[in-house]
Amino acid sequence: MIIIFVLVISLVGCVRNYYYNYEDLKEVVEEVEIIEITNQGKTIEDFKFIRKLSDEEKDEFMQDLAKIEFVYPFGDPYDFKDGIAFRIGYCNQEYEIISELTTKRYKEDIEISWRKRNCSEEDFENLISKYLNG
Repeated sequence: MIIIFVLVISLVGCVRNYYYNYEDLKEVVEEVEIIEITNQGKTIEDFKFIRKLSDEEKDEFMQDLAKIEFVYPFGDPYDFKDGIAFRIGYCNQEYEIISELTTKRYKEDIEISWRKRNCSEEDFENLISKYLNG
């Protein structure tokens, strides 16, 4: 019984950290857009374009994104949370939607990966505030 208790306690506290790598992003990111997610992003039509970042903003955004700690908590991935998010377009024609609670990757508007990757609400809101109005 003690072994099971210790195992459960140790698993509950285990999360992996993730940081985007600025140098890697510089090589593969073509564009960054700010979008609004509605209906928890269940279809592509639920992603509404707000604005595209300029090349200077894109570079600064990638540096800022690389400073934010994301974690992989245990459990099933969340649906997107309605609100503002980022769409990163890559040179291989894939794109990634990054929200506070979830990250999904798409190719030709078909979801190809889904990660439960969270960051702090404060960090994400600060990132949005910095770039939302240009």
